[in-house]
Amino acid sequence: MSTGNHEGNWALAWRRQTDANRIVGLWGSYDLRESPTGNHFDQAAFGLEVLSVEKEFRFNGYVPTNLDPKQVPGTSLDTVISNNNLVLRRNQETAYWGVDGEFGRLLWSNDPCDAQQESWYAGFDAELRAFVGGFYFDNPDASFDQIAGPRVRAELRLYDLAMLGAGSRLTLEGLVQDDQLRGTQAKAGLYVRIPFGPRPSRLLDRLQRRMIDRIVRDVDVVASHQVTEEAAQFASTGLEVSTARVVNAANDLSATVATAGANSLVVVDGSAGTFSEGDTTTLSAGQVILGGGGTLDVIGAETGTQVTFTAPGTRPQISGTDTQQDVFHIANDTVLAGLDISGGANGVSGDSVTGFTLRDLDVSAATNNGVYLENTNSGSIQTNTFHNNGNDGLRVSTLSGGTIRGNTASSNTVDGFYVADFISGTIGENSATGNNTGLAILNMMGGTINENSATENNTGFSLSSFNSGAISNNDASNNGTGFSLGTFDGGTMSGNTASSNDGTGFGVSTFSGGSISDNTANSNHDGFYIQTLSGGTITNNTSSGNSHHGFYLHTLITGTASSNLALGNSSAGFYSANTSGNNTASVNSNHAASNQYGYLFYVAPPANGSGTNTGSANGSYNSF
Repeated sequence: MSTGNHEGNWALAWRRQTDANRIVGLWGSYDLRESPTGNHFDQAAFGLEVLSVEKEFRFNGYVPTNLDPKQVPGTSLDTVISNNNLVLRRNQETAYWGVDGEFGRLLWSNDPCDAQQESWYAGFDAELRAFVGGFYFDNPDASFDQIAGPRVRAELRLYDLAMLGAGSRLTLEGLVQDDQLRGTQAKAGLYVRIPFGPRPSRLLDRLQRRMIDRIVRDVDVVASHQVTEEAAQFASTGLEVSTARVVNAANDLSATVATAGANSLVVVDGSAGTFSEGDTTTLSAGQVILGGGGTLDVIGAETGTQVTFTAPGTRPQISGTDTQQDVFHIANDTVLAGLDISGGANGVSGDSVTGFTLRDLDVSAATNNGVYLENTNSGSIQTNTFHNNGNDGLRVSTLSGGTIRGNTASSNTVDGFYVADFISGTIGENSATGNNTGLAILNMMGGTINENSATENNTGFSLSSFNSGAISNNDASNNGTGFSLGTFDGGTMSGNTASSNDGTGFGVSTFSGGSISDNTANSNHDGFYIQTLSGGTITNNTSSGNSHHGFYLHTLITGTASSNLALGNSSAGFYSANTSGNNTASVNSNHAASNQYGYLFYVAPPANGSGTNTGSANGSYNSF
């Protein structure tokens, strides 16, 4: 896009004639330029010159006020694969700082007062001067080339022309210069000087008229308009992309990935059809496998500019044809994103991997698991879909950090999400539908499970052992059982909702430590079922509209159940069937309203609960 080319120059100059028949001069200026692309540049410039009748020397400097490259209006920053490299390509323009200088010499002159001349030019006061010099301009941005080279020029000057009057001057100039960026340039110029006002009483001598020579300088703000390429780094690791290539179904995927090697980018383009893979595609450390149309955050190796690369091509389908072979096997710091993966033993496998990313995958129809990570792992598993796999959608032996977030698991034969040992990290905002168990944790020893949903599974959430960490703001609805916990001896369970489950909303076999608070159970069979209360705190929970009991505290030993609300349940608001001989449990400050029975304890209630619980509008037993 061209918008024209405008510029302005404002300068002050000083010259003085010395006793040695020389002239010394200094000048300074402010220059402004709007380039043809529409970018604005300005600079300060200065110069020094020494003149005599025969010779002259000058040196000039140019300092722009801003050396930062500017995007050419109407263009964008692109990230592309060029010559097997991933680069940030910019259409930019920038000003250059620089210097130039030249040495000049008088080659020929003609004096009209010389009576001996009889040539056609005898009546002209004329000079021919030649100049040799050079220039150097540069910018701190290494992606812009230097502009440097030699310059030669010549001037033919005619003084005191009769038609223009005394003090006039006509100058013809020719210039040739060369540099590696602009090549060889030839220019011609015509300068006319016409004096105004009263004519001088006498003509200036040869040195005096040099006092009014024009200032010789580069009047433009020197700028360069270039398409530059900057090497890209992976934003996730900060490592430079070693090589980048595109593969389609006509190529061998596993061989291409192996050849590309560590810290490379392989774009898998699905436009040529389905990839049928009978062997495992094994990633090297730091490698990224990205489906066509997928995105990847990268940064410029020099500028640190962060941009999003969009892979060329279309999203691919990779089919594992051997049920004994995994389709992909990941390594440390790898990324697998934007792929549809089906078949194989496991869609994706890994063993003790860290720093990895699995993102925007659709993994289905694996004989075993959609994703299976053995031993201890830590990474990012986000926005994937796992469905119709033979065992689990996602199976992790040990999760020691990282994030499992925003994924969907549906119609897997066993579990949607399964973690044997959950040590630390976050499992959040995932959805599980139509599995045997939505989210299953064998041993939870830390970390956070929050804002997940489980719908239409046999069991929504299942934890065999919970001794540390937090389970908060999850939702289980329309399952066989909402939340099922085996041993609960630490951690917090708060803000969760269990609704419309066929069985228990919240069920705990042995509750011996930790906290169950601020949870809601409605329209289940039993709202809360605690097989054995032997410690911990159950407080501020609400159980309403369940078809059986609101709170079923089967065996009371010790611990606290307080400030809970049972509302509109079909049987008892609070129910207990058994107690130990040394019962020290504290059941107090609870309220039951509009249930069939307020409190139905077939054993003697805890002594310290007597009279502290309240009830209203129940069918019977408002308090105990």
